[in-house]
Amino acid sequence: MPKPDPDAPTQRILTITEMIADRGPITLVDLCAALPFSRAAVWRALDTLRLQGWVRMRAGDNAFELRRDLADRLSKGHHSSPEVEAIAPIRDRILKFGPVHIELGGFCETGVFRVLESTRKSYYAAALSTPSLVDDDLAIAAQLTIPSPHLVLHLRAFMVNAREEERRVITSGEHGRLVAKLRDVGHIWQPDYSGIALALPEFRGFALRAELWRTGPADIARFRTQIEQVLIERRAAFAQGA
Repeated sequence: MPKPDPDAPTQRILTITEMIADRGPITLVDLCAALPFSRAAVWRALDTLRLQGWVRMRAGDNAFELRRDLADRLSKGHHSSPEVEAIAPIRDRILKFGPVHIELGGFCETGVFRVLESTRKSYYAAALSTPSLVDDDLAIAAQLTIPSPHLVLHLRAFMVNAREEERRVITSGEHGRLVAKLRDVGHIWQPDYSGIALALPEFRGFALRAELWRTGPADIARFRTQIEQVLIERRAAFAQGA
């Protein structure tokens, strides 16, 4: 991705907005001292921001500050999940392995697991974005890092609207035994190793799934080798941090 051009008018406006957000109220003189732009360029950007209603000039010292309605609009707008942002480097590394689809998911409230980001547009549909806790490998992988008492709360909440078969799997203990078996493993391979759902211990209740969309034998073998290297590195990193 090319670096932003600091001399581009749009980039100057964004930079000045960030400076006002970080240091405001701040005067024109102080803005010019802190930024590598001419006084005329800073004033043009400020004039644009004032006309847009994003900033105002305070009486007395003529310092600039963000307008309250802009702060309210930004705070109420959609924000990316901080966990998804933190997981992104792992996602980006695996995407380099080849023709891979990736989903990131996590618990957004008690009993509700959602796919938060996917390379497949179809996963943003409501039916696919809230998978079952008992028969979806991504949702199951996310449960591997949740302490048992907290997991019980998630499962109880999930059962309120679950299908009869889903409730049976939970109440029979079958699901609990599966989670207990997989906790130390920390991941779930698809039978042919063309995909994996990976628990993320550093992000409790979140998981990542990677699946090849071209599944020839050579592709699968290479994918498996690359993923196993990631698993080895992650185990070593956690062992060092312990």
